[in-house]
Formats: sequence, C-alpha cells, structure tokens
Amino acid sequence: MQSATHDDDPKSPFPNPRVLITGHDSVGKAIVQSSTVEETKAYTGMRVSHTLLYSTSEFPPDLNNDKDIKLHEELKASGKLNIVNPGGTIIRVVNFAPRNKSMMHRTQSLDYGGVMEGEIVMELDDGNKTLMSKGDVAVQRATMHTWKNASETEWARMLFVLQDCQPLLLGGQRLKEDLGDVGNGIFPGSAMRSSYIIKNATVVSVDKAIGTVPDCDVLIEDGLIKAVGPKMQYPSAATVIDGTNAIVSPGFIDTHRHTWQTQLRTIGADYVLSDYILNMRQIYGSSYTVHDAYLGNFCGALDSIDNGITYLVDHSHIINSPDHADAAIKGLQDARIRATFCYAMYPNPAWPGSCVDKEREEETPDWRLNDVRRISTKFFGASQPGDLLRLGFALSEPDMTAIDRLVHEIEYARSVGCKVITGHFNFGKWDPGNCIVRQLDQRGLLGPDLLLSHGNTLADDELEAVAKHGCGISSTPDTELQMGMSHPVAFKAKDRGCSAASLGVDVCCSAPADMFAQMRLLLQAQRHLQHEAGESAPLKMSRSCEEVLEFATMGGAKAVGLEKVIGSITPGKRADLLITRCDAPRLVPAHDPIGTLVLYANGSDIDTVMIDGELIKFEGKLTNIDWPNLRDELRTSVANIMSRSKNVPMADVEATRDYMVKTIDVINQRRKANGTN
Repeated sequence: MQSATHDDDPKSPFPNPRVLITGHDSVGKAIVQSSTVEETKAYTGMRVSHTLLYSTSEFPPDLNNDKDIKLHEELKASGKLNIVNPGGTIIRVVNFAPRNKSMMHRTQSLDYGGVMEGEIVMELDDGNKTLMSKGDVAVQRATMHTWKNASETEWARMLFVLQDCQPLLLGGQRLKEDLGDVGNGIFPGSAMRSSYIIKNATVVSVDKAIGTVPDCDVLIEDGLIKAVGPKMQYPSAATVIDGTNAIVSPGFIDTHRHTWQTQLRTIGADYVLSDYILNMRQIYGSSYTVHDAYLGNFCGALDSIDNGITYLVDHSHIINSPDHADAAIKGLQDARIRATFCYAMYPNPAWPGSCVDKEREEETPDWRLNDVRRISTKFFGASQPGDLLRLGFALSEPDMTAIDRLVHEIEYARSVGCKVITGHFNFGKWDPGNCIVRQLDQRGLLGPDLLLSHGNTLADDELEAVAKHGCGISSTPDTELQMGMSHPVAFKAKDRGCSAASLGVDVCCSAPADMFAQMRLLLQAQRHLQHEAGESAPLKMSRSCEEVLEFATMGGAKAVGLEKVIGSITPGKRADLLITRCDAPRLVPAHDPIGTLVLYANGSDIDTVMIDGELIKFEGKLTNIDWPNLRDELRTSVANIMSRSKNVPMADVEATRDYMVKTIDVINQRRKANGTN
C-alpha cells in the first residue's frame, strides 16, 4: 500500500543541538543552570526534522523564580505547541533533506531565520528567489514564503526565532495566516493538517446508519473524518492511500491497561491473581525509576498502536513519586496515542533499595491525592473532548476500601476535572461481598464518568444501576479467565441494558496488547458458556462477531464518554482508524469483513494506524520511531528493574503472602455463609 505523495525519509546527519540555560546562584553570580541535548523529531513524508530549543509565553518574559522556564516546560509537555506561540516567542532548529522544499506559507509572526549549514533558497509568492548561504539571516515579516534546500546531495540547517506579532493589515484587509502543508504532523496546534483519501476499501464503520460498505472511500481532513462513500471527489492536495483488498475500521479502544508493565512482559504467564498482587504490587512496582516509568508507558503505548489500539485508559499505579507521574504522562504524549491518564492512589511499598520514598509515604500518605491537582494544572488545563490526552483518576481498591474514603476520592476527582474515574470491582472469588456499587448508588455517586474494571460478580441490581446511570464496564478476558476472576461480565452487562460495555488488555505481564485476542477470547468463551447452559445441542449461534467488535470500539467510546468523538467511521468524528490488509494466506478470501477482524486478523496485518488524522503507523511500520535504539534502551531498563527487585526483603513478601491467604479464607467463609460459594 503506497502513498501517492510520500518520498523517502532520510535521517539528518546533524547532531541534536545542546541548549544551555543560565541563571544565578544565591549570591548573584551567573551559572549554567541546565545543559540539555534536545531531541530532534523527524516526520514521515516531510523530509524535514526540527528541534524546539526554547519558548516564552509572555512579553516581556518574567525571569523571576524561573517563571519563564516553568512556562516553557509546561508548553512543551502539553503537546499543543503551534508553529508560533501566541503572546510569546519560539526558537527552533530545522533540518532540510536534500532537495526538500516546504509549502508556501505565512505565519502571524516576525521571524529571524539564519542559515547554519548548507545553502537555502528563500522564495516569495511574487516568484522572487534568493540564495542564502551559511551565516545569512532573513527577517521574515509575515509574508508568503517557502524554503528550499539548494543542494541535491547535502542536508541544510536553519535556526529560527519566531515572535508573535499584531495582525497585518494591507489595504484595510487583514492578511490571514496560511500554513499550507507546513503543519502536517509536525505542530499539533497548527490550523492546517494533512488530508488523506483512502480509496476502494471495505469500510466496517461500526455505525448502524452506514454499516459495512465495499469499494468505499474515506476522506480525512484536518484530523476529522469528512466523508464516507464510494468514488468520492477529493481535494487535489490529499494524499491517496490505496485501500484495495483492505478493511478500514475504527481504532480499538482499550479501557483498562496498566501500561507501565511493558518491561515485565511474560513474567505473569502462569500467574493467578494472588501471584500478580504479590509480585507486581510488592516487588516490581517499587523497582521502577522515573525513567523506567517513562519507557514503560512510551513503549507500551507504541505496542498498543502497532496492534491497532488508538485509545487507552492508563490505570497508572506506578506513581512512586510526582516525577513518576510526569514521566508516565510524557510517555503517552511522546507515543502520540489518544489516552486518559488515570492517576492511581495505590502506594507501592517502600523497602531498602526500592524507588519509593519511605519518609514521604509515612509522613504524607495522601500525597498522591494532592498531587492530582498539580498534574491537572500542569498538563491538562481546560481540556476538550477531542484532545489526545485527558486526565482521569484510579480509585483505591474499591472492594477493600471504606465507603467513606471512596466517596471522598470520587468527589475529589470530580472537583479537579477528572474525565474518567476508574477502579477494580468485584473480582469473582476475590469479591468480599461488600456490594460497593450498590452503596455508591445509594449515595447518588454513580454517573457516566465512572468506569468499572472487571465487575465479574456484580449483582443484577448493581448491573441495572450501572445501566441506568450510564457507567462504563471494562472486561479483560485474558486476565480474568487466567487469574481466577470469574467469567467476563461484558455480555451479561449488555443484556442488562448497559450500552457502555467494553474491552481492555489489562496487563502485558501475562498477555499481549492485542484487542483481536480479547475479542476472540471473549466471544468464544461466551459462546461456550451459553452452549453448555442449554439442555440440548445448539441450533442457533448465541453471540456474534459484530457484538464483540462493538465492545472493542463504540462500546469503549461510550465507556469513556467519547462516543461523539471516536469509536466509529462516522463523518464529523476524529480520524482514529485502522487499515487492515487482507493479503496474508490466512486472510484470503475475506468473505465476512467483521468475521475477518474478529477471528482471523492480528496486529501484523495492520498496515496503517491513524490517530487524530495523522499517520502513526504506515506501511506496516511505526512512524518516526527508532525502534532498534529504543529496544536496546528498554532491555537496559529491564535488566535494572530485575536487579533492583532482588533487594526486596523476603520477610515482607512472606508476610504479604500470609495476609493474602488469610484474606482469601475470610472471603471464602463469607461467601459460604451467604450461599454464594
């Protein structure tokens, strides 16, 4: 599958620039306050890369108490940096591949552009072309212009300082900003984005009004699905993607994931839930540094995208410090996945050699609750439904926590603007029978922002309350069936009127980030359950492929309150979608497109993943990712985590195991007394 306009993407030979920020010591002497080598980002099909060096968000900037530095870090972390920073300045380095030429564009800014390496042609919209050599500087005053590398063989580099300016009037008319194609995939805040037309695909829309359409086109503009239909007219500037022998479907929505556990892949292959709690919660979680948390989330999100997951709920209980929270968020941002980061209240234990501050845990045990507000202000601000990253909250374990504490956490989460409030509920034979959902309903706290993970043994009246109040349910078939958490509840919840039943991967220590597998496992387990419950051999199939595909897409969107934004191939929604090639031996022929996705396909068949209208995976490969180097970094992180984990005091582990045995015994006695054993 080839793009009509993409070219090769060679790598810049220039080193990443180093940024030195000065300041003052306590007696007023100048010091180098920080020295950082900034990452250079390359962009698929653009033959260009750039590095943000610094920004200001006020004019004149306030240097007192490092306010300018803090504003720069917040803007950088937000992922919403435009080409120009309104009310401020930006300095960046841009590398141009040989023969590279940008689109004609105009920004509302006064720019200083200096050539650092090579030769650049500055072309204006009147046709004038000026050759700029190393050391030359152009003062660009909001004119229409383009830059071209004059060399056929060598890269060129420019340094740009862009300053916001007043709107420019000419003949009484305001000259509008025109970004052409400059913002495509590079600046998230740019007014213009890439446009794509997917031609001649089979569209599995998961929209009842559209259905499944063969030989269909999908037009994407400015991050949105603009139109769906056969043989459509499309803008000449649109990149054409050939969808012949391919299925276009919504991106998968994973509503329950502990993303940080990427480094622990396969460790839990033979775990039951008690093994998981003992090892993940008592040993490995405490062994993660800040950088480990970043890598876990970054690589875990990339793994998700590679397998067609475009949105995930990150139930993050790796927050050993405030810096761990920041790093986990940055990992999601850098992967460019759509997600809700749910700040978890769970404290990993502090032991000698762990990455948990024992003094902080003992002196301020509620520090995580208070830190949610900091995170909300720093990263999320006035978030909108279409934003890639939103803030959520993960409750203290509901089945093991006093109801008054849960009430406090839910009310607090809502007060700081958390969009999703999630937690682990009703783990089968681990369920102590407290009927927490019933208690929350009695206190008027159920609502569409609540997402119940698991819920395997929810009572019928609790499921009806969940349906009534629009709460979400996340079933995770792999972990629930493996770890002894009872049968997944998704179909039962649907039958009780819950339209927001969904699927999650849960933990990659025992299962891959693969929603194909979750759909398949849930469907066949449910079919088996219902067949076995019948008095005679079945003459009609009980459950359909279409139902589980809906759980993995629109059900997930409803579970997180984004059903108007994502979850289906519907005009007006954000363009989060997959293109699955049907060329592999196991996928030819593909008579039933939905059956193909649910029962036959896997992540290796996904050619393209688009998130918010941008190509994050294309032609079978993640874009803008140096996987060999990242893989080595991940392996180093794994080795360090394993080394640290050996420091855990085994007496503490044995005490935890004894406590779990006693807890299970108490639960079993209670279940037996209630007749639910």
